[in-house]
Amino acid sequence: MLDVAATIKHHFPTFFEDLNALPDYRKRKEYEMYEIVFGNLLIFLTRSGSRNQFDLSVNQNMADNILKLFGVKLSNGDNLDKVISRLSAECLSELKVKMIKHLISKKRLDHLRFDGHFLIAFDGTGLYHYDYEPFEGCPYKVHGDAKIYYVQVLEAKLVGKGGWSMSIATEWLHNSEDISLKNKQDCELKAFKRLAQKVKDQFQRLPVIVLADGLYANDPVFTLCQNYGWDYLFTFKKGCIPQIYHDVQSILTVQQDHFEIEQLAYKNEATQELIAQKANFITDIEYKKHKINWIDFTEEIRKEGEDWQEENHFTYLTNLKVARRNIFELVEAGRLRWKIENEGFNTQKNSKLALEHKYAHRNFERMKIYYELLQISHMIEQLTLKRKKIREKVKTIKVSIQQLFLDMVAVLRHVPLSAQEVKQTNQLRLTSYR
Repeated sequence: MLDVAATIKHHFPTFFEDLNALPDYRKRKEYEMYEIVFGNLLIFLTRSGSRNQFDLSVNQNMADNILKLFGVKLSNGDNLDKVISRLSAECLSELKVKMIKHLISKKRLDHLRFDGHFLIAFDGTGLYHYDYEPFEGCPYKVHGDAKIYYVQVLEAKLVGKGGWSMSIATEWLHNSEDISLKNKQDCELKAFKRLAQKVKDQFQRLPVIVLADGLYANDPVFTLCQNYGWDYLFTFKKGCIPQIYHDVQSILTVQQDHFEIEQLAYKNEATQELIAQKANFITDIEYKKHKINWIDFTEEIRKEGEDWQEENHFTYLTNLKVARRNIFELVEAGRLRWKIENEGFNTQKNSKLALEHKYAHRNFERMKIYYELLQISHMIEQLTLKRKKIREKVKTIKVSIQQLFLDMVAVLRHVPLSAQEVKQTNQLRLTSYR
């Protein structure tokens, strides 16, 4: 937790002032607003998994250490929930955007740029499901005689090499009052238009390359990206745009080998594996009002004494310039789309960050509040864990990230921090993320 404190103090010097500036509707208060909000953030920063588990983990020594490190008096989980639930998710979303903008303006995220652009991955995920309507307008599916309600969210995350996946904007799927054959339920593509507008409004001059799966490879999305001045790299599958698929096949039939490029990427000395990569590309394919470039990539592996085996195959559509000199770099950028699923959703779901834990069962606004708290906490966590010093420490002692957090909480609970240790959080120099 010393490193978490150092990260906050270094990257976000006005963090606690910003928390205290959030709307406070209480007439009488024992705790300041920054103490309430940060107490809720600690549920995630300690990877407690729930408010109840956080309450159970807190003892007097831990409370004393948190007060020394952050100047925060800890309240109990029920009080934290009662006060935070009166906030709006928009307030926390604005705080998240402010933090991201600060990191960008201070060039703390420049190592994530690709050709000067930031890679923004768009993708949706399901959070909870119910056999009753948890809130008005919750999307649903009919399975036989049963109607199942699904709480779903669409994310725009800043992604990059090294496992970076930080939320910059969020849009929830929510039905309008009038559901009919003409006015269908909310869906990912509808939500994308709203989310893209948020990103453009909040980061107007940010150079962006949009990464997304084949669902987004269509004329309206191409047009939206063009209007916003965004580049894109979309996964492409046979059924996405039949016209482009048939045009590509026709060109390859005539000039099958003209575009193919090969490279021996690397050799794994430990397993005696050879990795061979092949790429094809076709430029300036006309589709409606767009000129689109097509990339096809195959990766094969050969172990010593064995035949080549196909390992990966990806196809992309992009408006970025494609040439022999940059095709493999473009593929590498396109493959970073998986970061939103792996380091983003999967990490948040399958760890004690507990994305799928129901902090609120029937209150849509509270669901959104806790979701934003988790995203802010995950941002702080990544900035801490991705430091070169921390990565080397984890690698040296061979401990999992989950165990690292368990050890951290154990220290907070049982080891009183000295004044010198607390003072060091103001003096720690944060090393490179590379």
